[in-house]
Amino acid sequence: MAEQPEVDRFFGTARFRRLLLVLVLLGLASAAWAARRSAPFTVEVVRLAQCPERLRDPIAQILRGCLGRSYFDVRAEREALRLRLCRHPEVADAAVACRVPRTVEVRITARKPVLCVRGANGWLWVDGVGQVVRSEPVPAAGLVQVYGFAAGTSLPGAVLSGPLLGEAAQVSRACERVLGTPPRTVTFE
Repeated sequence: MAEQPEVDRFFGTARFRRLLLVLVLLGLASAAWAARRSAPFTVEVVRLAQCPERLRDPIAQILRGCLGRSYFDVRAEREALRLRLCRHPEVADAAVACRVPRTVEVRITARKPVLCVRGANGWLWVDGVGQVVRSEPVPAAGLVQVYGFAAGTSLPGAVLSGPLLGEAAQVSRACERVLGTPPRTVTFE
């Protein structure tokens, strides 16, 4: 029987198969790195869904940083982006979804004011957990107006606390359940 040449014996060994596997993995890794940096995977569209009109501009300012960045980088940082959006005083929650190859979709859930508290410089629109949604010179139509509560702050995003504010919210909910409509005002003396 004729002896195989040395080259033929090398291609049939486990050592050759391992070398081939390493080369294939290196090729895949370099292709993945190139794909991360290539234009087809650059974010070009940021879609804002379910966002109240008054929030579109401030939210768009935050989202502008996504444009032109790698899709993969934005996808990896989407939780940090969601938390940044939720820092806005009028945003209760945000969902960030990345759509291959170049779209980021954001859904905003806005805070809903339930009380208007008379503050030193106007009206504080407050949501169900006591967070100041915004400060306005006039109370919101249809919301319970709270007088006599000493609000220590008027900054949007601050949380008003105190048993009286909680009681005002409870009174409002109870009246709405029993009477079908909330009271127009709650006054503390």
